[in-house]
Amino acid sequence: MSVEGHDVSGRVVVGHDGSDNAMTAVRWAADYGARLGLGITIVRAVPEVPLPTRTGVYRALRHGLDFGERIERIARDHLAEAAAAAAEAAPGADVDTALIAGDSAGVLADLTHRAAAVALGRSGATGMRGAREALVGGTAIATVHHAHGPVIVVPPGCASVADGPVVVGLDDAENAGGLAATARDAADGLDRPLVAVHVVDIDAALGVDWVGFGLAEQQRMEDDYARRLPDVTGVAARGGTEHRVLAGRAEQVLGELSRTAALVVVGSRGRGGFAGLLLGSVSRAVLSHAECPTLVVRA
Repeated sequence: MSVEGHDVSGRVVVGHDGSDNAMTAVRWAADYGARLGLGITIVRAVPEVPLPTRTGVYRALRHGLDFGERIERIARDHLAEAAAAAAEAAPGADVDTALIAGDSAGVLADLTHRAAAVALGRSGATGMRGAREALVGGTAIATVHHAHGPVIVVPPGCASVADGPVVVGLDDAENAGGLAATARDAADGLDRPLVAVHVVDIDAALGVDWVGFGLAEQQRMEDDYARRLPDVTGVAARGGTEHRVLAGRAEQVLGELSRTAALVVVGSRGRGGFAGLLLGSVSRAVLSHAECPTLVVRA
């Protein structure tokens, strides 16, 4: 795999595999990039050695030596369709395309070295339909795992940047300040307010029963975090910064806030993360169930 020759520095890269969810991500990324004044590069990855699927062997035999060329032709057609959709979503935006040999997650993760952000649909062409549609796909998970920069996972139905604030979930992790800065930059670029949230999970934090813990001590913890949160977020967003300390499970609280947010920002790992675990349980749950796009910042 090689992404050499594809300069995506400072651009929003969006992966496209020909699926409806990928096309939704293209439209959202085009709108997002245009609002931030950034160019958009639509990327399609194709196997270096194209192999037919189990059900496509007969068709491959019919095409013979032209099979690889046919795969490339289809991919270029998909890119052309995606570029047209991006231009429609963001008239006048700087849109280009790139066809790169390699596996999708590897290509997209490599591009995070230089891109302003890499976006992709929550599930792609191989995703299950119906009840599983809410779950995050393997390509999205692998891209986040191996990314070196911000990755935005776009759920079905989000074809443009919605009204609402940018929400960032913060904890006591060392990267909280950097996470807040990334969220503030996104809020400023989108001209939206920033909502900085710390979730107090008494059960998880202290290993005691919620009822037995006592409302007074719960309030003490919430007040303590409320005093510290402005120091973590630093300079306020241009549209204003609201600090909230809420009780509950972090993934549930952020999921609820995602219903009215333009973007949710989370770290790839929280304070309880292991060094070798690149995607924490909270981040993964938010990716799977958020109703707006989720921006994941590498911890």
